Amino acid sequence: MAKMTSGQIKDLFFQYLLPTDSGDYLKRVLQLSDSESLDPTDEELLPIYENKVTPLHFLVAQGSVEQVRLLLALEVDVDCQTASGYPPLLIAAQDQQPDLCALLLAHGADANLVDDDGWAPLHFAAQDGDDRTAHLLLDHGALMDAQEHEGWTPLHLATQNNFENVARILVSRQADSNLREVEGRTPLHVAAYVGHVGLVKLLTGQGAELDAQQRNLQTALHLAVEQGKLRAIQHLLKSGVAPDALDENGYGPLHIAATRGKYLICKMLLRYGASLELPTHQGWTPLHLATYKGHLEIIHLLAENHANLGALGGMNWTPLHLAACYREEVVVLALLQCRADPSATEQSGWTPLHLVVQRGAFLGVINLLEHHADVCAHNKVGWTPAHLAALQGNTAILKVLVKAGAQLDVQDGVGCTPLQLALRSQNQGTMAFLEGKEPPLAILGGAELGTPTEV
Repeated sequence: MAKMTSGQIKDLFFQYLLPTDSGDYLKRVLQLSDSESLDPTDEELLPIYENKVTPLHFLVAQGSVEQVRLLLALEVDVDCQTASGYPPLLIAAQDQQPDLCALLLAHGADANLVDDDGWAPLHFAAQDGDDRTAHLLLDHGALMDAQEHEGWTPLHLATQNNFENVARILVSRQADSNLREVEGRTPLHVAAYVGHVGLVKLLTGQGAELDAQQRNLQTALHLAVEQGKLRAIQHLLKSGVAPDALDENGYGPLHIAATRGKYLICKMLLRYGASLELPTHQGWTPLHLATYKGHLEIIHLLAENHANLGALGGMNWTPLHLAACYREEVVVLALLQCRADPSATEQSGWTPLHLVVQRGAFLGVINLLEHHADVCAHNKVGWTPAHLAALQGNTAILKVLVKAGAQLDVQDGVGCTPLQLALRSQNQGTMAFLEGKEPPLAILGGAELGTPTEV
């Protein structure tokens, strides 16, 4: 059954109560509390029966302090619960009615009764930043570390909504700042994720475990980096959080910052000793990830801090292999300017030049050749860049490769030359060039190298 809000409780009773004065109003409410006055076969009254809503619930939802006082004087059940488990105190706390809370508590209301989701009155007070109600509840025995069904404590909720006033009350009463909800998040995880630096400072100052890991092994620092919360990151690092903790995929905070293009965060992490060379479970370093995403500023930052430009990731790919395969020529050029090896081979023998030729990236070919890429390199099936250009029928790139010294009579692993591969593409210009019917270009990189449409 769906949970009823205080507004729904009020709407339900208003169908039967049209008060004129407070005395008549209370009289009608009391009539409804008399079982002999209610006809259980009356379809209009079924919602009241089904939801177990009492006059006390209704008057509390109305915020009627004096009428609640009169009703309580008749010794009604102060802890009566609706079908969803709501006692009157829970409604008063949810509606931020500290005077009603005080009245109900004075008449013996249980401060720890919970609804069907495990929420106690203190959860609502914390969520809403209601410090008066929080004080009252704690003074009447409310459990400060009560966990609802998903494990959230009042401190989690106060932290999530940036209610430092309630959080301070809770920690002053020795609330446990390291309790975890079902995903393993502590209040510090929550504070870091939403970037509430005041609460990050409060929790770290009260002994919160800095490097606590949630179920996916992420720390508070991971979450702050993911959300770009610079001030929270700065305080966590100053407090001594581990800058290289790895999550379940082997990602550290620097991997995340590099992937997301967070230059200032990368710079801060490096200043606090984050490792440039830690690989993820797939073998990628922060430089690989920055390259794959095309974040030029971060590529230069990592290179300036002596990142290994030849680091081998998945399939033994270097960052330059990733740039050659996936990114714009400007990324390839940035890595080359940082002195990346243009002739590095991955596990199948492919060089960055093979990859840019296969992609038809004309400017990438020019940049690699100008940085002395090996034009004759062959992969494990014996293909040189010229074989690939011929197979794809890319005459413009083939001409550039020949000018740079590519050999056209070299055979691949099954004895095919570039010309024989060109026959597959049936590109007349390529076949004519390879058969010697069209002279190669005289100048590498000149205007006659071909227009973008030729590439």
